[in-house]
Amino acid sequence: MRIGLDAYWLIDGPPSGRNVVRGLIAGWSVAFPDDEILVRVPRRHEAAAREWLERQGIRARIVRSRWPNHALSVLLGGWSGKRPDAVVTENFTALSGPRPAVYVHDAIFMEHPEWFTRAERLYLSLIGATLGRARVVLASSRSEAARIGRSWPRVASRLAVVGYGVPLGLDAAEPSRPSAVAEGARPFILSVGRLNSRKNLGALLRAFVGDSSLSADADLLIVGEPNGRVDPALAGADASAVRFLGYVSDDELAWLYSNARLFVFPSLDEGYGLPLIEAARFSATSVASRIPPFEELGLSAESFDPRDPADIARALRAALDREPAPAALPAEVSWPAVARSVRSAALRG
Repeated sequence: MRIGLDAYWLIDGPPSGRNVVRGLIAGWSVAFPDDEILVRVPRRHEAAAREWLERQGIRARIVRSRWPNHALSVLLGGWSGKRPDAVVTENFTALSGPRPAVYVHDAIFMEHPEWFTRAERLYLSLIGATLGRARVVLASSRSEAARIGRSWPRVASRLAVVGYGVPLGLDAAEPSRPSAVAEGARPFILSVGRLNSRKNLGALLRAFVGDSSLSADADLLIVGEPNGRVDPALAGADASAVRFLGYVSDDELAWLYSNARLFVFPSLDEGYGLPLIEAARFSATSVASRIPPFEELGLSAESFDPRDPADIARALRAALDREPAPAALPAEVSWPAVARSVRSAALRG
């Protein structure tokens, strides 16, 4: 079969989107080595995309997109005369040509627009405007599929759950201690994610600072950079109680997961919960919000109400007082498995 993959974010894009695009291409090449893979990338990234494919040992044909942004590339882009048997796009649906399988990573903005900037809402509004032409709509989890169905009822009968895998770079990382973490440093609780309102780090900080026994036993290290609408509570964070590490490399993140006493994920809402499978990949014990996608994954040793700092502190304390309890990474969490699910859904749709 000839498969057309929207790879606009392959080289430069939001980290989560880049991880999905790279994982899907790599997983597809493993699961279906006889398929002809077409990857559509911006003209300016053609050389870098070719180099990445060669480095990964992936045989794929590059199709250039001349459009200046992702939305236009999907809505108006073609396949240079190479009509694919199936097309997979991210978020948006082409206005002509083959009806694609569209990977909608989440519809959180439909239920909680207050967590997003105006520019983000404008970009995301194109999802619903074009989704009616999708052959099938791909979701990462059952709970997110349900939300997509609530948000756009006309596609409820065309939903398929396909999951995610561990990001390729992180999965292959060689753990390396970040220079910001001294050798022999105290035990630490790790949190990973973009610094925005939805990630709920303000409540985590109040929980950690409000229970002196937590800071007496461990440091709190937060990995991530500002993105979107930032939680104003972070501006007043007490530097003595928590350390913001900002961006770290995959090798450094692997070390942090591997050496964390606990991993905590206090998000108010998610479509899936990728850091939970990252933590499981490196045998970290996780403590996370009691929200549907996290309960669906079942990787948390303790859960809490993310809007209640006291309950967050309780869960952290309970996990610290027990022996580490890492969850095993489910066998179906892999990019070849995702590719098989996507291909099946795209053909069935």
